[in-house]
Amino acid sequence: MKRLLCSLIVVCVAASFVWAGGQQEADKAAEEGSGEKAEKAEKVTLELYHYKDVIVEGMNELAEAYMAENPNITIKNEMISTEYNTVLKSRDSACNLPDIWAASTPGEKALKPYIESNKIYPVNDLKVIGQLTEDVSSSLTFSDGNIYTIPFLNTARGIIYNTKLFKEAGIDSFPETFSEMEGAVKKLKDNGIIPFAAAGKDGWTLGSLVYQCGAELYAKNNFAERMWAGDASHDEMMGIFNFIDLFKNNSQKKPMDTDYMGSVALYAQEKAAMLIQGPWAAVAVSDLAPEVVEVSRMEGIPYTEDAEVNQLYFDYDVFFCVSTKEHMEAVGDYFDFIVNGEGRDIFKEKIKAINPYGIDFEANPVVQSIQEQLKNNETVSDTLYVNAPDGWWQTQAIVMQEYMGGQITKSEMMKKLDDEWLKAADQ
Repeated sequence: MKRLLCSLIVVCVAASFVWAGGQQEADKAAEEGSGEKAEKAEKVTLELYHYKDVIVEGMNELAEAYMAENPNITIKNEMISTEYNTVLKSRDSACNLPDIWAASTPGEKALKPYIESNKIYPVNDLKVIGQLTEDVSSSLTFSDGNIYTIPFLNTARGIIYNTKLFKEAGIDSFPETFSEMEGAVKKLKDNGIIPFAAAGKDGWTLGSLVYQCGAELYAKNNFAERMWAGDASHDEMMGIFNFIDLFKNNSQKKPMDTDYMGSVALYAQEKAAMLIQGPWAAVAVSDLAPEVVEVSRMEGIPYTEDAEVNQLYFDYDVFFCVSTKEHMEAVGDYFDFIVNGEGRDIFKEKIKAINPYGIDFEANPVVQSIQEQLKNNETVSDTLYVNAPDGWWQTQAIVMQEYMGGQITKSEMMKKLDDEWLKAADQ
């Protein structure tokens, strides 16, 4: 958008023309200068869509601070939770995608239709992309050699647990295997404590957390690739139901009537000892009972009898795609402001999340426990989910709600997953 002014050249032909020539050049410079100011003042509006409710305040503050520095640019944030994919698809159908939007499934298969129809553009040249480590940038690079997503947050998904309640029930350490978890659940119940706070009313808490974490452990031998080729089945993951059933049978009464904040409240009130969530839930718990967060930690879900396999699930939580080629410079400038400019302090104070840019923050004990496991290479990253069909989290949510609610059997749930994946493969 910006251009350099041409150098002012004054040619003196004779003394009588000095003033006139100078005035002509001054007029010319003034004209070009006003043109540049007009260009600098070009109004740009960037719509940014995401689905992360816990960062709404922080994202709004980042936008306000950036707009204060850049009055010609407007950042319009929109957070949509459960209906995010529906709204996004509606915008896509209307040929009106937001300029910047979070991809709920950021893999190449899910984003390929957007790439082929020029609805999202490579972000290789953005400064923040150049700051990523080689491992991260390699993981983001698609088969055509381009990067199409800006990673924003990292997260973990597993069990947040109350160490005080565990000790009161005679549990000295977090269970590392499924059978140890069965024993811990019994001790908690014998001590009058609900083992799990479930939020079945909000399907994502079941699909993206309980199911997805286990699926990553059971997805062997290039499962996603074989699914796309029609050579695999979710029946390979039937072992996941051992823990799912333990969770289902040892949560509060009527778990399918409890939403996310309801489950957070149960945990914050110390009525339940475990919450299957991500670190964002610790922030919500802290708002209700900060003392509970101080005695909370987070570990991987022990689906199997192999402690080495039952690691904490860790992945990227928000990836942004860019649908405006015209204003790519403004997009790059905004993310640079967040990562390297004044926005960095706002991120530290308001977002407070693990990220790929090394922005540190005051971490609560739950996040500290995640960071410790990362340091010790005790995490498992997503290889299945990023290669799943677009909007797979919604499919996972629906089938888990149906199974937890007793509407379908284990086999019917796995068949539904197969059918939905194959349907996506045929499109």
